[in-house]
Amino acid sequence: MRYRLAIVLLVVASAASAKDNFVKDALAQIQMGEPIYGPHGIIVPLHGPASTDDLGVVPGVGAKGVAFEEPSFPAHMFNVRVVNETGNRILVLGGTVLVGGKRDRLIRRDAIIAANATDCELRALPAATDRRKTAEPFVVSDTLAPYYLRKKADFGGNNSLVPNFVGRWLDLRDEGDTRKSLAALSESKKLREFSLPASKLLSKLPNAPLGREYRGAIAIVRGRVQTLGLFGNNELLKAHFESALRGAMYSSAAVTLHAKDLKFKVPGGGEEAAQVADAKEKAKKLLADLQRAAYRNDPFGKGHDGENLLVRHSNGTRGQAVGLNGRLVHLAVYPVDPFQSALYEKRLDVPEGEMPEPGEEVAEDDGDLTADESEYLRRTRRRRRAHAGAGRPRGGGGGRR
Repeated sequence: MRYRLAIVLLVVASAASAKDNFVKDALAQIQMGEPIYGPHGIIVPLHGPASTDDLGVVPGVGAKGVAFEEPSFPAHMFNVRVVNETGNRILVLGGTVLVGGKRDRLIRRDAIIAANATDCELRALPAATDRRKTAEPFVVSDTLAPYYLRKKADFGGNNSLVPNFVGRWLDLRDEGDTRKSLAALSESKKLREFSLPASKLLSKLPNAPLGREYRGAIAIVRGRVQTLGLFGNNELLKAHFESALRGAMYSSAAVTLHAKDLKFKVPGGGEEAAQVADAKEKAKKLLADLQRAAYRNDPFGKGHDGENLLVRHSNGTRGQAVGLNGRLVHLAVYPVDPFQSALYEKRLDVPEGEMPEPGEEVAEDDGDLTADESEYLRRTRRRRRAHAGAGRPRGGGGGRR
């Protein structure tokens, strides 16, 4: 009887933790502002109650006393070492691009770094083909990686992810720039021209309603939701918003600058009022989906401060969140976008009728995962195939569990 009671209590506790978590608690307090229209995209601001106490985490990028270095041997060669001498916990965002070292890096996941940590290692991917004979000091790029790379890096992209991506867009570099790196693309005059309107969108942001503050936004480019970013307070938002917005606008630049190469209709367009109304509906749907999404502990969060959750919805929307003491610090969400998958992963002459249907995802590359992480992804894909009626496990239904 005692054992049965313990099992029942365990089941009840698991159900409660799945239903109630710091992401849903934060989302329950969030309201949408009026969409702000720009020539290359629309942002839907999100606001919540004004912060009244210390969240316990401050921005890490650009802070005095924070440095990124090559990892100590025998760490994974593309990871980065973080030195935090600020005396505060800091937030480092996934998608941060570091220019330097023996090879540029892309930080894969959000992480909260403990105060006075001197030897914390973050998982990273190479962000360039170029290699240096001697390591140079790391400098943080002012543009987060485009949402496509952030999503792929989040969920198992391998070491060739960014170099392959860069190789498709080398013509976006400035004349005379021979670097084969993500930084060479984001620093180019062409992409800067596209990011300028994105920066101007920020000047149109009205004051938040009385007693509330802006916490994040949903970025919609050419009629497609690119990403949702939500922070625990306005301080974190202000530190990261512009660089994240530039990254989201990258897809608009890539589509527009390569429009002549595309054989299918580029999405988006139409009257401003219609685009804004459409953006509202899509933003509302995404927020509703997140309340119904599944949440589970994120195995990538081991070794860092705070709590880490993976976010998954049956329509293919994915995300990850970090929190501290039961409060949200940052949430990043990536809806499925078949158009972007076709643009970045397939031939540029894919006919419109051959576009993948919504919800159809390109299989993730597990890359350099731990055994636990690989097992988790394997189980997730098997459940997805079973849910879609793709067949039973091999061996007549006696597959491993």
